[in-house]
Amino acid sequence: MLKKSPLWMVAAAVAFSVAASPAPAQIVTYDFDPVSGQSFGATASNTSVTVGNATFTQANAGSATYPFVFGANGGLFSNIGGGAGTVLSTAGYAGANPSGAPASLTISFASTVYEVSFNYANSDFVDYPNGGDLLSAVIGSTTVTSTPTYSATNGDFYAEGAFEYDNTAGFTSITLTSTDAAGAEDLVLGDLTTSAAPVPSPATFWLVLSGVGVALGFARRRAGAAA
Repeated sequence: MLKKSPLWMVAAAVAFSVAASPAPAQIVTYDFDPVSGQSFGATASNTSVTVGNATFTQANAGSATYPFVFGANGGLFSNIGGGAGTVLSTAGYAGANPSGAPASLTISFASTVYEVSFNYANSDFVDYPNGGDLLSAVIGSTTVTSTPTYSATNGDFYAEGAFEYDNTAGFTSITLTSTDAAGAEDLVLGDLTTSAAPVPSPATFWLVLSGVGVALGFARRRAGAAA
């Protein structure tokens, strides 16, 4: 004959299940088609462009000659997506930026996100790689770097890579700059996605697990006393 489980055991099992299960991803993929052809920053009339939950703003606009432009990559970059789903910057190139400082792209989110990912390319549009390519991303007080690589099979000379960052505390903006051994460099960005739901941290998992353990120990002591 089966015995009914005490209510506290059922509740503990449910709590454990909730803590152990990741939250829904709530992934948002950005479509840049509606703003294709728009430019912002530097000499452009727009200082920023908003797409859905994200606002794109250029820094160093006072010294950069060219603005960021939404548009197709023309097949120049094989690994970052195609069509109008890219953001192309011609403002980073040191030859077009008298200060030599790389123009930066800040993406601000209207609500908290917990993960951001995109494909990207570094390029100063020369016919040879300078080496030392680096993407720097500032998220709050954290700086994350990513190193793109060249591929002889993609038919171009541009370093391409994938970037992904997640933080269980969440964040509302990310600022990107692109450099190589020669200094400032262009940045091409594509396939931007974010996640609006955090994944439960390991600390939460172990906290609930320890609570279940305490409850089980209490139940054993009660059973022993009753015996």
